Amino acid sequence: MAIRLRKLAREIRREPADLLGILHALGYRRYRTVDDMLTDDIRARLLRAVRAGVEPELVSDAAQPEAPKGSELERLASGDGDLMGGLMRGVTPLDRPASSPSSAGGSPSSSRSHASGAQASRAPSSVRVGGNASGPTSGAALDDRAAMLDSRERTLELSKRRVEDAQRQVEEERGRIEALRVAVEQERASLQDRRRSLDALRAALDEERDALAEEGRSRDAAPTASLVSLLEARGLRGADEFERAIVGLARARRLQDVLLTLGTDDARALRRLLDDHLLLTGPHPPEGLAARSEATVTVAPDRAEVPDATDLARLGERLSDAILLDGWRSVRLVGGRSTLVRLLKDALDSRITLTWSPGTLRTVAAARADVSDADVVVLWGVDEEPGATALYDAARPVVVRTGASDLSRLIQDIVGR
Repeated sequence: MAIRLRKLAREIRREPADLLGILHALGYRRYRTVDDMLTDDIRARLLRAVRAGVEPELVSDAAQPEAPKGSELERLASGDGDLMGGLMRGVTPLDRPASSPSSAGGSPSSSRSHASGAQASRAPSSVRVGGNASGPTSGAALDDRAAMLDSRERTLELSKRRVEDAQRQVEEERGRIEALRVAVEQERASLQDRRRSLDALRAALDEERDALAEEGRSRDAAPTASLVSLLEARGLRGADEFERAIVGLARARRLQDVLLTLGTDDARALRRLLDDHLLLTGPHPPEGLAARSEATVTVAPDRAEVPDATDLARLGERLSDAILLDGWRSVRLVGGRSTLVRLLKDALDSRITLTWSPGTLRTVAAARADVSDADVVVLWGVDEEPGATALYDAARPVVVRTGASDLSRLIQDIVGR
């Protein structure tokens, strides 16, 4: 059931403007005022974002609630207004003369009214009754009016006690909220101390591990020589001659013997080089692939990172149909290799816009940029900060996380999201 944003703010005890700012941070910018209605799905996403601590955006044109107006009874109780005049027609306070339509003209009737008012002010009664004052007011009428005034006073006193009770309840609730806030702050400080101690312990363990590894390498190391130094000793000079020597050994079917004797002191750098510049393809790769990649190797189809041309066209058509049937037009792909992204973009329908970002760590700012202008966000093997994960989960676009190792599995993960 739909709910107004202002009402939801009261239920969870948050400012309506904060909830509106969180909606804008999630990409729901069609909500402009705190009186807008939220669907059940948007409400659930908003509540998840609030629990996850998503920071709100600043919204300057949020509608503010009008100040409540006090009731007539509260206005009379506070002394603002004529209590006797509000209870009985024609009754005015002693210190204010009764108004008369002919008082401004200075006529004889005004003089008589003034004389009658002076005579009435000398009477023992505490009020002056307008209208026909020619005869004295009966005692029974005065008693009835006094009883009515007593009833009004008791009603005002009852209303005052109710207001005081409500204020007392508000103060008690405020005290409970403050105590809860203090407890939360203490728990947060405790968790931060625990996190710092764990970080220090992890750093110490890393140092110990590195020291043990260095000790093992120094104990077991044997005299080694680099491949470059051996090629230079053979009489070669420069990187061009080194590369031609390696190619020549490969053509002569002797490179296998060389590979079995090789090692590296920086396995991480060599692994990154192979990941970025070596591409595994099937027997019939798409046209133009060789020109886009620095090195390609044909392997069995089940190990290929790029499917054959016919398979890629079929998978691209299947993905395009799935995206268009859901009414989407823009896809943002984060992570993966630029060569594979270009192949995927060529395989998609021309009505679909595909944008790509490198697979760096996704911060809150990066996640907000990802969900701001896309219908589908695909996170391909990227790491996320906790705040970014919460924003992705509550955002409007569909978010697909995949660790696919090749283009075929990537397309299947997006279609079967």
